Amino acid sequence: ATGTNAARRQRAFTRVNQIKQAGVTLTEMLVSVVVMVAVVGFVYFMKSQVYGPLLGWMEASTVSTHISKIENVYAGAANYTGLTTASMATPSIVQNKYLPGGGVINNRFNGTVTLGIVTINSPNDAMTYTDGNVRSDSCTTLVNQLSDDADRITVAGTIVKPLNGVVNPGTLKTQCDSANNVSIMFERMKRA
Repeated sequence: ATGTNAARRQRAFTRVNQIKQAGVTLTEMLVSVVVMVAVVGFVYFMKSQVYGPLLGWMEASTVSTHISKIENVYAGAANYTGLTTASMATPSIVQNKYLPGGGVINNRFNGTVTLGIVTINSPNDAMTYTDGNVRSDSCTTLVNQLSDDADRITVAGTIVKPLNGVVNPGTLKTQCDSANNVSIMFERMKRA
């Protein structure tokens, strides 16, 4: 009988230990919550601090490619006469994902791209590339990335880089921060 009682006690003790170890301890749960909060905080930080400038950099690459392709179209011409958004809204100039149809060009900010011509030294000697609805947190990166390619840059209606000058960082920051989304116009004179 003693052996039977000892076996019963051993089984009862084993069941109690199994029940105790079946659940998650409070410490384990708190550590899991802290790790999840840290991950969410990191993701939020990356989205708020890195995502906007990254979009600006990517848009700068797209704008630079579009301008280069437009220049190739007008390489043999004396000026940009005839340049319009509709005339350049083709897959040979702009990626299909930015062509909703009807002669319209969109950008990665769901804004509209407008192409045009201006006169700086001689009639129609410069193109304009206006990028609409640019996120304010992408604006500075976009302008700085294209500052060497553009002869003049206007942000939210104010010139931030005068003709053949340099970008004014104070004016650029003020204009980029003037609204959640801004319009940026790049002017580029015809190269020989």
